[in-house]
Amino acid sequence: MDKESATPGAEPPVQDTNNTNGVVPEPAAANIQEDTVIVEATPVVMSTPEPAPAMDAASVQSDNTVLIKPPKKKFSLAAIIGFVVFGLLLVGGIGFAIWYFVVYQNPQNIAFDAVNNFFSAEHVQMDGGFTVTIDDEDNDTAFAYNIRFKNESKTLPNATTATLTMSEVDDEGNIVDGHEVSLDIGAAVMSDGVIYFQVAKLAEALDSVVTDESFSKSEIGQAVYDIVELVDNEWWKISIPEIIDELDMGSSGKPIKDLYSCIISAAKSDYMNEYADFYRANQFVSITKNTELSKTIGSGHTYYDITLDYDRLAGFLNELPHSKYSTEVTACYNTYAEATGGEKISADDADKITAADLKGEMPEDLEIYLQVSDFEHKLEAVAFNMPKSEDGYSLTGAIGFIYEAGEVSAPDNYRSISELIEDAIEIIAPLFMVEDGRGNYYYYDNEGDLWEYDSAFDSIGV
Repeated sequence: MDKESATPGAEPPVQDTNNTNGVVPEPAAANIQEDTVIVEATPVVMSTPEPAPAMDAASVQSDNTVLIKPPKKKFSLAAIIGFVVFGLLLVGGIGFAIWYFVVYQNPQNIAFDAVNNFFSAEHVQMDGGFTVTIDDEDNDTAFAYNIRFKNESKTLPNATTATLTMSEVDDEGNIVDGHEVSLDIGAAVMSDGVIYFQVAKLAEALDSVVTDESFSKSEIGQAVYDIVELVDNEWWKISIPEIIDELDMGSSGKPIKDLYSCIISAAKSDYMNEYADFYRANQFVSITKNTELSKTIGSGHTYYDITLDYDRLAGFLNELPHSKYSTEVTACYNTYAEATGGEKISADDADKITAADLKGEMPEDLEIYLQVSDFEHKLEAVAFNMPKSEDGYSLTGAIGFIYEAGEVSAPDNYRSISELIEDAIEIIAPLFMVEDGRGNYYYYDNEGDLWEYDSAFDSIGV
């Protein structure tokens, strides 16, 4: 018999643990904790068994078995910080929203910010215009007077351009029979007080107004046309000190020159900040949102109906004579009055304005609107409208504000106003004076005395 047989009652053979020939040893009983998870490799099964006092070794699978302990739940420091930051942002966002919509966007706060920002701004340009329409009952038409302008600064130097148009219109606003006259005007005031001005389209306007050919052929008519041609499209320089010197006024001209220089010096200062303080003490503007107008200009800008508190407006206006600018100008004049023997003035001499005075001057049906930016609360425009009154008057217009420095410069080509006066007098003189044949002109005054005209703005008695 090739194989050995086991003898009953004999001791079992000792198994060699190093011998694996066909014999697989029984695994030792596993010491498994209660929270251990047994996962089969294929298929994967994850479960948490019921607690048991012990597990039979045979119940433990030996093929590809993985033991996994579930991790303990812990929050990292980064997670904690994230929750805190999120909470702060949430609370802060709610607080900001409440402040923005309840406090910052309160109409009264918007009104104060808009007016205060306007007065306090370093640079303000104005660009706008208005139209006044007056009915002509005799012709069933109306005359429309329109002014379109732009102003570059609120202090010196400053420049203004404007277009003045007068036209005859029908009920639909159409110009009747080409009846329209337009003028372009330019002006600049430099830091030294020198003024430049220009009038353009003056000859065209005169041709539109004058329809009688006999006037243009007359001596007076020809003189008018010559002066218009002289003035039209030309820049003219006005310097008060230079004019006084040309007039050869001597010592009597010095107080005038000093007065002018003193006023120009006061005009260079930014006095509008003081007006902001006056408004802070007399907030005369109240507003309510105009939803319909706001929709027409898009998001970011809102129109408000304005209501004026006349008592506070009177208080604001009564403060102006006591402002720094008014005080400086008053001092300038009093210095001139002292030098010339005139009567001095005082801010206390100004008449007090009352709410009743303002109500009497302000048309009851005048509507005023403010356009204000939503976030910065900048006053962007003022619009106004007055429907046609019983007298046939109507008014409409708007003024926009640009918070940037404007461009102001003197014109490259100009002539002195003294030249204009001399040339104009030479044109007019033959109409009212007698020429002696040698280029000298004489005229009679109201008392019958004969005077010789002198080109240096003087007259010499003869």
